Order: sequence, then C-alpha cells, then structure tokens
Amino acid sequence: MHIFIIAFLTIISCLQAQGAMWESGFIQTEKDLRFSDELSKKAAEGDSEAQFQLGVCYARGFGIDKDYKKAVELWEKSSSQKNAKSKNALALAYLKGLGVPKNPQKAFSLLYENSLAGDIDSLVDLGVLYSRGRGVQRDYAKAFQFYSKAATQGSPRGLAQLGYLYYSGRGISKDANKAVEYYRKAIKSEQGFGLAYLGTAYEEGQGVEKSTEKAIEMFQKAAEKGDPFAQWKLGNFYLLGTAEPILPKNEATAFQWYLKSAEQDNTLGINSLAYVYELGKGVEKNYEKSFALFKKASDMGH
Repeated sequence: MHIFIIAFLTIISCLQAQGAMWESGFIQTEKDLRFSDELSKKAAEGDSEAQFQLGVCYARGFGIDKDYKKAVELWEKSSSQKNAKSKNALALAYLKGLGVPKNPQKAFSLLYENSLAGDIDSLVDLGVLYSRGRGVQRDYAKAFQFYSKAATQGSPRGLAQLGYLYYSGRGISKDANKAVEYYRKAIKSEQGFGLAYLGTAYEEGQGVEKSTEKAIEMFQKAAEKGDPFAQWKLGNFYLLGTAEPILPKNEATAFQWYLKSAEQDNTLGINSLAYVYELGKGVEKNYEKSFALFKKASDMGH
C-alpha cells in the first residue's frame, strides 16, 4: 500500500507540474481579510476595493460561508470600476469554473484587457496561460515574453515563473543555475513567491546542492505564507514519511496540510484530500466526501 501511495502521488505531481506552477503563483496575499459588517457596508456603497475584498472573503470563507457565486458578483461590480485585482480574480474563477461556467477563453480575455491597462500581475497570469495552453494555444516563447516583462518591472511572481521556465527548459535552454538565481531574487520580496520552486530545486539537487533539510525549510516558509502547492508538498512528506527524521510521518498532520491546500481550491490538494478520505488516512473514512472532492478536482481540470 505504501508503494502504491508513493506512485499515486508521484504521478499526480508529474501530470500537474504546470498546474502547480499556476497555483503556486496565487499565494493568498489577502489572507488576513475577514468578513465584517463595515466591509459589507462599504461594498454595498460601491467601494471597488471593498467589493474585491468582500469577494475574497466569500471565495475563501474568511469569516463567512464560502459562496463563489457571491464572490463573482462582487468582483464583476468591482471590475466595472476598473479594479485590476477583481478582474484578475474573475479570470481565475472563469479558468477553474468557480461560481461561473468554466471558460478559459474568457479568463484569457480578462487578463489581456488588464495587461493593456498596465497591470503587472496580469502579465504573469497570461504567461501561465500560454505555458499551459489554457484559453489560448500553448506557446512557451510568448510565456517567456510575458514573464520577462513582469520581471523587468520588479514582479516577484514574474521572476519566479521566469525561473521556472529555465528550470524546466520549456521554450528556452534548460539552466537550473539561472533558475535558482531568479528564485532567489523573487524570495527577496518576502511575499513567498519562488520559495516552493527553490524548495523543489533543493529536493531534486538541481542548481543547488541536494538537501532535504533545505527543501523542507523552503516548503515550510512558503506554506506558512499561504502557498497551496507547498502545503500540498508538506502533506505528502507527512503522509509518506519520506522526510524523516526531519518531518516524522504523521497522517493527521498530512490531512491538515491537504485541507489547507484544498481550501484554496488547489486541485492537487483537493485530489489528495479526496484520497485520504477514501483510505481513512489521518481522518475517518468518508466515501461521500471523497467522491465529491474527486469530482470537484475533475471539474476543475485535474
């Protein structure tokens, strides 16, 4: 069974490498937000930033029950006032089919509009769509161009994603050393972008000396900052015990990390959460929850 679990998670990791790249970029920078009557009042009065923040609360369940349809309604109102963050949030909703029918082309269109208005985050997100071929034909050269534009404007996400292209050798000659240089530049912002990628470099010994201890350190820092991919990785370590004695095997802790990742609508986290519910790893078996989670991950493109 242990060997089967390792194989299962390894296959997921390989198949979802591009998905992980997208997810890792969406660190929840608004994680300290909480629903309040004051925030709701401001949103009702037409404050576009309040509408964006309230939408995040509904999308993430911050102080109120999750309601993606309500989140989308708020982001649409905010976007009509040219709030760039809301338009980016809407793009993600359309990309994953959260609160709206899945429409990758609509996601691309929203991001492109935002990029023309000078939004740096949109440049990075467009690069991801070109990398994945979502809403547009896959084109790593164009992905490189968008990441580069964002990176030259100091975007930590742009730097991290540019590093990822060098690391993976997609659309450009593979250069793990250069990738690590970009990762280190990205993490200087202390926002968390690039930490999970650097953790992967340490885990695989590419561009840096292989070090499980350093890899764990990077993943832990990223996870604490809200990176859902890093949270998923920690879940794997705890579930399988592959980082012992640094991280002792603990299925209950694995479940908690998968839950944190899944709560951010990370398909890797959702799928793994479904898996532990199915087998009763760190949580009581629940086939109904497992089925619902597998279906959600599938509907989101996993």
